[in-house]
Amino acid sequence: MIRVLNVMEDGRIAGPQLRMLRVAKRLEDKVESIIAIPINGPQDFKNALEAASVPFVQLPLTKLSRSPREIVLSMLRLPWEVSRLVKYIKSEKIDVVHSSGGAWMYKAIIAAKLAGCPSIWHLNDTSSPAPFRLLARLLMRHWVTGVIVAGSRVKEHYLPDFDAVYRNKVELLSIEAPVDTTLFVPQAESAWEGQIIRVLTVGNVSPVKDYMAVVHACSLLTEPAGIHWRIIGSSFKSQEKYRASLDAEIQRLHVENLSFVGPSSDIEGQLQQSDIYVCSSAAEASPTSVWEAMACGLPIVSTDVGCVRDYVHEGVNGFLVSPGDSQAMAQKIILLANDKALRMKMGKANRKKAVESLDLGVCAASHATIYELSVERFEGS
Repeated sequence: MIRVLNVMEDGRIAGPQLRMLRVAKRLEDKVESIIAIPINGPQDFKNALEAASVPFVQLPLTKLSRSPREIVLSMLRLPWEVSRLVKYIKSEKIDVVHSSGGAWMYKAIIAAKLAGCPSIWHLNDTSSPAPFRLLARLLMRHWVTGVIVAGSRVKEHYLPDFDAVYRNKVELLSIEAPVDTTLFVPQAESAWEGQIIRVLTVGNVSPVKDYMAVVHACSLLTEPAGIHWRIIGSSFKSQEKYRASLDAEIQRLHVENLSFVGPSSDIEGQLQQSDIYVCSSAAEASPTSVWEAMACGLPIVSTDVGCVRDYVHEGVNGFLVSPGDSQAMAQKIILLANDKALRMKMGKANRKKAVESLDLGVCAASHATIYELSVERFEGS
């Protein structure tokens, strides 16, 4: 059985953390997964791992931020944190190191190289600054055994020349963020009948989610009456200024049909009691929340980000709009609000697509494949 150390430097709960937990749980009969998480900082992910009985270890891992001060401190901590990772990899006889945090989280890649262990870099964004993309490309060319990209646009962002430069150097698989289609299921039609059209967005409060566009779209949702938009997600202290700017704009525009309801432990239930799902993000890779909404049989209105266009087809199972286009977003929501038959048709198409292409079983099997391929490539090098 392959022993995998899956490294995450952020202790909060978000899409990548949920993917790690769910894949580890699904593969527990085939792959022995240990998830390395930070000692300090938020403990949300630790609590979720404990609840799911997924093995983990806490190590000194500092999440890299965009703050110049934090970048300097991270560089100073780098030797110590890498050395601790190397020691753990060797002592636990790890077969593969899986760095799950994107291009920002390169410590696990360095540690794997120093420990003489194959490594997989999981890239899941389309907005990394050029210096980090350059670093990632250099490490992938010489030190990395396998690469996972969360969709075609992530590959284009990091490895536009993969076929010419990297094909003979690393294994590469495109793996979308997974959704458990046995958990995220449509609600029976008779179980949710309301006069209010409920629009839902799931995601922590952050500029990348572009909730300012949501505020502006809400101000345009006047016909039909009774459309209400809820945003589920945490408002972290680091985003206090952004949240304050949203609140100020809500007051300025007299928006009364938008609610920030905070985090929820029952996302599937919230989706089942909704009519339309909207992704307003300015940038994404493989947005878990969209796939979960599809699995719950909701029509999708999404900005054209990441690989959403690979699964949401205009007028068939949803609509795509340009990032920041509040007017187009509102128009598509109004169209769906006025046409229940269209909502039902798109929802059924989305459920089918999620089961066939985005299910956790499909994602987990792909993870097992790249683990095996990476070990084979490393041993054959």
